[in-house]
Amino acid sequence: MNFIKITEQPSIHEDLEQKSVRELLEGINEEDRKVASAVHACIPQIEKLVNEIVERMHPDTCVIGIIAGGEQALRRPVENAEDDSQKGWMELQDHHITNKDILIGIAASGTTPYVIGALQKAREHGILTASISSNPGSPLSSVADIPIEMIVGPEFITGSSRMKSGTGQKMILNMIILIFCQQVFRWIKILRTNIGMYAWMRMTVQFLFCKVLKRR
Repeated sequence: MNFIKITEQPSIHEDLEQKSVRELLEGINEEDRKVASAVHACIPQIEKLVNEIVERMHPDTCVIGIIAGGEQALRRPVENAEDDSQKGWMELQDHHITNKDILIGIAASGTTPYVIGALQKAREHGILTASISSNPGSPLSSVADIPIEMIVGPEFITGSSRMKSGTGQKMILNMIILIFCQQVFRWIKILRTNIGMYAWMRMTVQFLFCKVLKRR
């Protein structure tokens, strides 16, 4: 069976330059509505990952997400970062990753050497791995213990995986973080607390990142 990059297939929305602002907005929204359904189809795999995280969690555990280019790629483009299959693992070693940790590789195409190489090395070192991608049967899925394949279809702008794929990735990560925290910190009653949801999430994120920073 040949691997097909759905994320690179032509958009079903043509002649965008001829459309009005209203038409463009409605077209983007039409595509965005498909994301929730794609994420819903992944819930069994997401559940498996969350259960594994909760079961393995202890004070020395970190859940680490890796994308091409590392942390700095979240703020600005990093040229040619995704093509280096060795660099991802090298950067993880800088954070002293161990087999107590969980590594989640994130790549819409599922073909990014930076992320694939990191997950391959992680598995060799006995680290639990998961992946989030938008193409079925991708090379990234093949090196993950728990592959999450969120098939959102071609993007509104052809190949622009920052759109639906990026939205779906954020939704899945939100689910993982929130449910993990609910499971681990059961004594926090979200609806009965006075600190509010925003403050609670901020405290949780600070707690999780504290453990990462201590590793440096």
